[in-house]
Amino acid sequence: AAKALAARWRSAGLACEAPDVNTGGALPVPHGVAVPDLPGYGEGLFVIQDPAAHEAVGSFLAPRPGETVLDCCAAPGGKTIQAAVAVGPKGHVIALDNSEARLERLRENLERTGLAGNVEVALCDAASPGLVRRFAGRRIDAVLVDAPCSNSGVLARRPDARWRWSADEVERLSAVQLSILRNVARLGAGRIVYSTCSIDRAENEGVVSAFTEKAACGYVVEKSRTWLPIADLPDFDRFLPPTWHDGAFAALLRRV
Repeated sequence: AAKALAARWRSAGLACEAPDVNTGGALPVPHGVAVPDLPGYGEGLFVIQDPAAHEAVGSFLAPRPGETVLDCCAAPGGKTIQAAVAVGPKGHVIALDNSEARLERLRENLERTGLAGNVEVALCDAASPGLVRRFAGRRIDAVLVDAPCSNSGVLARRPDARWRWSADEVERLSAVQLSILRNVARLGAGRIVYSTCSIDRAENEGVVSAFTEKAACGYVVEKSRTWLPIADLPDFDRFLPPTWHDGAFAALLRRV
């Protein structure tokens, strides 16, 4: 599908690189054209994702056909759509967010991609007791916690976030992140992927360590990774693969 889309972009006169095997076949977006104007966008043939975000679902969560996936902080829906495609028509994705305005954007993306019928959308705070009451007893194979964070890994795209950063704010966010993890663990899914767009250890390794301490939560860390931001700087391709991405973190937590 990525190769066909690349061929379509080239036929429209756009300079287009080959699909990137390092990111599961993701296709780099051509420069010099607005995303909604790219051929295939209005037809829902693709969504925009950072390579690190793409890998958090593809390599860490790794949804399988027929599975039920709970996406706890889903809007605007890039990871939700990726998971919905992976589980296929026999699978199911439950997409939650605590903001109705953000859920509207998620619904728009689901409609555009033709996946609205495969995804259950619900207004729910993943840190609240209501989450467990609502979904306890339902089969959930995997949970994605793309947690609210300081955005320290995406300052190139969100420079305003640097003015909201403080040690107190990171401490507050870490408490929220840990409460979400502890809450969703009560649902008993086989695996949880915890991810952020932060590069702050307090929000990443610190939260995971507090969650898995002495395995009291019932989960252990199977693997984790931090992506440091890579900018498209002159001569950078001499040292690194040409995959430019934001900073991010992901950890796969397996139930024991």
